Amino acid sequence: MLNLDYLNAQRIVTFDYRAIDIWLVGVGGTGSWLAPMLARWAIAQSSPYRSITLTLVDPDTVERQNLTRQNFSAAELGANKARAMALRLSLTSTLPVVAIDQVFDPAWIQPSTETLTLLCGCVDNAAARRSMAAALPHNRNWTLPRLWLVDCGNHRTSGQVAIGSHLQDDPNFYQFQAIGAWALPAPTVILPELSFDESPAAPQFRCVEGDDQTMSANQMAATLALVLIAQLMSNRLKHFLTDFDLETGSTRSRYITADTIAQLLGQAADIRSRHTRSMPLRSNAL
Repeated sequence: MLNLDYLNAQRIVTFDYRAIDIWLVGVGGTGSWLAPMLARWAIAQSSPYRSITLTLVDPDTVERQNLTRQNFSAAELGANKARAMALRLSLTSTLPVVAIDQVFDPAWIQPSTETLTLLCGCVDNAAARRSMAAALPHNRNWTLPRLWLVDCGNHRTSGQVAIGSHLQDDPNFYQFQAIGAWALPAPTVILPELSFDESPAAPQFRCVEGDDQTMSANQMAATLALVLIAQLMSNRLKHFLTDFDLETGSTRSRYITADTIAQLLGQAADIRSRHTRSMPLRSNAL
């Protein structure tokens, strides 16, 4: 039975692009599974009239404890994650794959008129998420966005994926036309807690290497991210946020309607307000 919100939702309208530039930031727990998925999807979408490139970004190296939860092998121990995955994908496909073994810099993202850029984040810290969101103001140069941000996040058995294009938090900015919608609030706008720095005293979650439920959560997040991307590119995208819980076997998607966007932006404003009030006062004294 189809969800009524899905039936009432509008699709995202994209432009007639000549090239797709995919950036995957974070090639670890989720990114190492998403990378080969993106490569296979890109090969299927490539044509003489549309070129696709994939850039992998990660400063970390493959360690022994990564070999269970992450998509690496013992032969890649000690190698940079981005370079190891790029080499593997280059050996098994014709897709151009570039590796950058540094921390992501938003200045690297330079969208163009005929290129659609997909920035996929598989990171586990607020600073990296803020850095990727900092690239989104490029979209002010066009009516239809040339840059889309996908964010993946998970805990041991649950998580979420989200997609967006703008940092505007005014619901009226996201207009709906007869042919569909053209923009969505960024993941860090509808889920502002993604960009909050954790308190040094607060316990931080770390996935347990070798935990079968954690392994499934990473792969689930990667799969849901690919669904968002594939539907966006085929003008079939009608949802922009999906939560999942492997413990209960449930998923919940939020669909592209004016009411849903307004509701989520209102909730996000409340979260930001509470976060601001709870922040400790800082002294300028030396």
